[in-house]
Order: sequence, then C-alpha cells, then structure tokens
Amino acid sequence: MSTTASFAVQFPWEKITEHASEGLELSVWTFVLTLVLEFWSLDTVKNVLDQPGAGVPLYQAAILANLVNHFVFGWTIYLGAAILFCRDTEEVTSSDRIISIMTILFVQSLFFYAAHRAFHSNPCWYRHHRFHHRFNTFVVPMAANAVSCVEYIVAYILPFTIAMPFVRPDTLSLRLSVGIVSVTNLMIHTPKLSVLSEKFMPEWLVSTNDHLEHHKKLNCKYAAPTFNIDFFLDLVESRFFLQKAVDSCDGSSLKKN
Repeated sequence: MSTTASFAVQFPWEKITEHASEGLELSVWTFVLTLVLEFWSLDTVKNVLDQPGAGVPLYQAAILANLVNHFVFGWTIYLGAAILFCRDTEEVTSSDRIISIMTILFVQSLFFYAAHRAFHSNPCWYRHHRFHHRFNTFVVPMAANAVSCVEYIVAYILPFTIAMPFVRPDTLSLRLSVGIVSVTNLMIHTPKLSVLSEKFMPEWLVSTNDHLEHHKKLNCKYAAPTFNIDFFLDLVESRFFLQKAVDSCDGSSLKKN
C-alpha cells in the first residue's frame, strides 16, 4: 500500500466530515433562531436603528459579528473539540449522557462567569467586551452573539472544552449542551421574555430580567446563560456569614458563662 493510500485509510476523514457538518448545523440553526427572535422583537430593533449616530452602523456590526463568530470560529472549534474529546455514541449510556450534559453546562457556567467578571474587572480585557455593551438601553437577540472574536473564543467557546477531557461526551451530548447554551443565550437577550422569565424562572437559573439588568448596570449579575452562578455564590456567602454570626454568638455566650 502506498504512503498516500495508507494516510487516507488512517486519517479519520469520515469523522471530520461528520463533525464539521454537526458544527455547521448548530451554527445555522442558532443564526436562524436569532433571526426568528429578531423578527419577533422588531419594535426593539427599530429602537436600536433609530439611535442617533450609531444605530445603523452598530446593528450592521452586530450582524457581521454573528456571521463571523458562528461561521468562522464556532463550527471550526466544535470540530476540533469533537475530534479530540468525544467518544463514539455506542459507548455512552443514557445516564452517561445526562451526567455529561449537566457537567458541561455547569462548568461552562462557572468559567463563563469567571471570564465575564475578568472582562469587567480589567480595562485591558474590557476593550474586548465593550462592543457587546453598546447594546444597553435597547437589547436585541442579535446582541447575544454580537461580541468580539476574543470574547467569543475566551468566554463563549473555551468554557465548553474545559469539562470535555474529563467527561468524554459523545457528540449528541456535546450538541445538546451547545444547543441549550445557544438557545438560553438568545432568550436572555430577548426583552419580550423578561416578564415571563422573572415569573417562572427559578432563582438558580439565569432569567432574561437578570441579564437585561446586567446590560443596564454593568456591575452586577454576571452569570449567563444557564446556571445562575451569582445565586450560588450569594448562597455560599450568606451561609458563611451566618455561620460566623452563630460562632460569634456562641463565643459571647461562653464568655458570659
């Protein structure tokens, strides 16, 4: 067998084609859903476009950022992650899949939170995040992925890959995880869902209302788009201070006795 033929046999062309197709499909459907929600939010889109000076150029830049992020970075990084870390579907049980998805989502939430706070804490990093926050008074679904290339890779994509070497998901688990994050990311940037999300969303999940508050105030509610890491941190902090208060009271009682 020639070297070329041997390389063709050993190199996983079929898997590469399959994973590339999966990544492109996720990108296409995310962008299609963005357009659907954008059409539903035309009143807010009009408010963005009517902003003096920056309205139309800002919206055009948002569309371009979506196209670049989805169709240049998104599917190609998905392809690399799937080739490096995904198991064959036949090796994965239903319970494995549930554990993989929940782990990926929670780790993604943690590392997105850390990256997001870093973007807001460091001026050198914030310059890569400033574009996203030009949507402040009026937030539209298109803003969900209207971020710089640096932010898209560091905060949107890399947090997915951190858990993958440990859980070794199959591609269905990975696609479902990416799909859940993509849909919820669009939902928290859709103002028409704000009232519903505030009414029905449990505190431990990020609501549209939470994230819109972040866009307005900047220095609060950094969690997105699934697990509300702010809620969990507040819970831990309140229990810590409660325990300190209890310990302090116990110490005072002992001194009195």
